[in-house]
Amino acid sequence: MNSITWRRRASSTSTVCPPASSTKTRQCTTPASPLPHLLALLKPDETIKEQRVTAYDERDTFGSYLEEFSVGDTWKHWPGKTITEADNHVHSLLVMNHHPLHIDEEWNRAGQHGKILVNGTLVFSIVVGMTVRALSGKAIANLEYETVKHDGPVHIGDTIYASSEILSITPSRSKPDRGVVYAETLAHNQRDEQILSLRRKFLVLRRPA
Repeated sequence: MNSITWRRRASSTSTVCPPASSTKTRQCTTPASPLPHLLALLKPDETIKEQRVTAYDERDTFGSYLEEFSVGDTWKHWPGKTITEADNHVHSLLVMNHHPLHIDEEWNRAGQHGKILVNGTLVFSIVVGMTVRALSGKAIANLEYETVKHDGPVHIGDTIYASSEILSITPSRSKPDRGVVYAETLAHNQRDEQILSLRRKFLVLRRPA
């Protein structure tokens, strides 16, 4: 059986001895603790105090209840999203859209755009996703998408931004705890060129009593 040797770790106040010398008597010293010096640097009003901590629940700020919307409310959604080559290729393969417009750089060189065109459904998905935290984070159903327009091309490296406006709010007649919010969202690129516009309706609950 192998034996185990335990070695005691030197403490912060361990004695320090210089190497023995044939001409000098070895003297050992104990390093002074830095704690008193550090405490002396603290002024009376800088002593450590207990801090009050506030707990936040992000569910409270994710989306809005029906009564928190007003017609004419506007949002600028942040942050933007810069489209990468991987974003476009993975999305195109995932949705089985293998059109060379979206995946073949050489084929596009001789075409209308001169370079790869980002898949339109990817742009649509990103823009809608940008609005969720502010608009539909508390929605229980997306009811309708209408007037979706691709107003301009999106290429790899472009950055998408979006803003939204509330157009109408319709409380439910059959279920008073909910209602329909109608919103318009506009998206633009880093050059402030509009690239997409859409309107949608989603069902939102009222704040619980």
